[in-house]
Amino acid sequence: MKQFDSFIFTHIPKSGGTSFREFFYVAGLQNNLKQAEMHVPGVGGIPNNKNISQLSEEELIQFRNNKVKLLADHSRFNVHARHFLNMYNPFYFTTLREPVSRFISHYNFFHKQLGYHDLKGVDINDLPVDKLDELIKRLSNLQIIYCLYTPKPRGWEIDEAGFAQAKFNLEKVYGSFGILEQAERSVEVLKNAAPKWLVIKDTLPEKNKNIAPKSEVSPAIIEKIKEKNYYDLKLYDFALELFEKF
Repeated sequence: MKQFDSFIFTHIPKSGGTSFREFFYVAGLQNNLKQAEMHVPGVGGIPNNKNISQLSEEELIQFRNNKVKLLADHSRFNVHARHFLNMYNPFYFTTLREPVSRFISHYNFFHKQLGYHDLKGVDINDLPVDKLDELIKRLSNLQIIYCLYTPKPRGWEIDEAGFAQAKFNLEKVYGSFGILEQAERSVEVLKNAAPKWLVIKDTLPEKNKNIAPKSEVSPAIIEKIKEKNYYDLKLYDFALELFEKF
């Protein structure tokens, strides 16, 4: 059995990651990890805006000096190598969500609720066509992008090669993964797969639910979301099939 010396949770936006962050932080404490050995933005006194990609060079040096064993943030796959994090033989874990629901939840939380791009209170059905198309391009296939390291920005077009690599990473490189719609079973799968030094005992808390009023999304917009999230939909279907074998 492979030896894992660290644990990294790839938090894909609006895929249940906030609940899993707190879950992993508590698990770390239960396994006698010190606060300095865990980096979980939003928990344990670390601000929400301290994802690895947002750290200064001085903060990264401090991170490396702390010899962090557990990282849970909005970092893409292979973050440990890309940023020389001093995290060796990491066990990677992530959670996936049905892509259309993930996209709509992403819009409702970050844009309609929090006001990103000056869209606070604006229902997705009321977006101008050009603004809608721009957002769909930027926010689509994020699950593949997070599971497939690429230096390219959001909005770049995923192709078959990118899909194949993300699929390979999920199946062969990640230690395990979960499905948000099967959260309880995902926890049980993880309990059986996690490194021996990270014994997981608890159930999953529910955090960060959208509070923005929900409305029926028009069929035309749903079709646009599906079209642009083609590869995320393929990855999700693949993940469901693989998950059933765990």
